[in-house]
Amino acid sequence: MIKQLFGFPVYQKNIDPKSYDKSKILDVILKNYTRSNKRNEWTRLNGLNEYESNNLHHSLEDENNKNFEKPNYDTLAKIYENEIKNYFDSLINQPYQFKFYFVNYTVMKKGSQMMRHIHNNCQFTTIHFLKLDENSKDTTVFHNTNDYAKFIKNMHPNLYETLNSNLIENSWIYKNYKLFTKEDDFFIFPAVTEHSVPIVHSDKKRITIVTNINIMKN
Repeated sequence: MIKQLFGFPVYQKNIDPKSYDKSKILDVILKNYTRSNKRNEWTRLNGLNEYESNNLHHSLEDENNKNFEKPNYDTLAKIYENEIKNYFDSLINQPYQFKFYFVNYTVMKKGSQMMRHIHNNCQFTTIHFLKLDENSKDTTVFHNTNDYAKFIKNMHPNLYETLNSNLIENSWIYKNYKLFTKEDDFFIFPAVTEHSVPIVHSDKKRITIVTNINIMKN
């Protein structure tokens, strides 16, 4: 299903955990995490704030590190391909092709966080929540980059307080917005949609897989 988040088309689908080798993928990821809970070349290579190194195991920019095993995503690839095609079929009315690639997996626990960012080397991106404490609010936060979002609360307080904040259709009025997320949810959204992960509060691990996508015309 496609929803409008700040005007961006966001696709959300819960993927059947029995439809791919979820347990095998998680076993590899958790084995790597046990070796080191601080795997974060992304922060170091991009000169980002060191606060992110706390308890963050993030394979981006470090996929060829021989100290860690690469997860085998083959059983996920076909599932992702079908969901991505469903998304684009709703948005495109001419022949097209697309390519996607697995970018990273991330393990976060209490105290972990990830700064605001976009994916600037692709057109669309995905997040798949392999593990999530659904009783927590430790999901991804999306940031409204429209200028009016900075002042609309003060300019129109009655409107701000009246609209139903649980409806994504009303997300345009908020500076930040969290989508209701369950474990196994898969999201697709434009890569320029700014997002982050605030400090995780749950003691349970939060594990995600990310892919990037580019469209090519036939």
